[in-house]
Amino acid sequence: MGHGAYLMHQEQAQVFSIAVGNLPANNEVIIKITYVAELEIESSDIIFRLPAKMASCQSKQAMETKDQSMVRSINIIDEKVKFSFKASIQMPYEILKLFSPTHRLRRKLTNCIAMVELVDNIVLDRDFILSITLKSANLPRRSNEILLFDDEHEISTTTSNNQDSQACMLTFYPRFETLTNLNEQIELIFIIDVSNSMDSIHVQQAKQLVHLFLTNLKVDDKNTYFNVITFGSDNDECFPISTSITKENLDKAKYFVLVGNML
Repeated sequence: MGHGAYLMHQEQAQVFSIAVGNLPANNEVIIKITYVAELEIESSDIIFRLPAKMASCQSKQAMETKDQSMVRSINIIDEKVKFSFKASIQMPYEILKLFSPTHRLRRKLTNCIAMVELVDNIVLDRDFILSITLKSANLPRRSNEILLFDDEHEISTTTSNNQDSQACMLTFYPRFETLTNLNEQIELIFIIDVSNSMDSIHVQQAKQLVHLFLTNLKVDDKNTYFNVITFGSDNDECFPISTSITKENLDKAKYFVLVGNML
């Protein structure tokens, strides 16, 4: 059997397609993908998130993509594929807590190293989330990686501190001090760029982000005031001065963001 041909292509952010060539009939193919991604930080937890599925429009677009014309294409959509998960975790500091808020896990845990896997093979009908809480997570740290090839020319990485490392990552995760004076007033001003340098996609993303911030503001917080300002060839303000966070003011601000001088 000859060697196969494989191509992985990024269609858009977080959406990839893989083309497999020279695959004999009635054979199976195993695809291994190695990638590097920055993990999310929520409060003091490190979050690994694996989406259950992409949006229906993205699935339809992928199915309609034509990458060859020699044979007939067959679209197969199976939303009940069994899913298993195993992870080896190595952290720079002691792991205080390791859990999944979405699925049941089996764990083996030491100070800085952990092994986790799903209790049962499941149908991935919702996002898989793994949460890791570290001791001293706010301290700056450095990670060095060496790129290695095994006997079968597969790529792997190992962590090292020697001079042969080919990649280095520095992590700064600041800790913000909370207010000691509970009566201290806070002013939040959301400034949005709607100039010609911002295309429609970026303006839309800015609108969604500010709308999200407004949705999460605490209603009737007596010590916090806010305003929304847009600027481009001209500037516009939602309120003449920063105002209190009431339901009425939040509704007005959300309308200003979505419908006002943002188009």
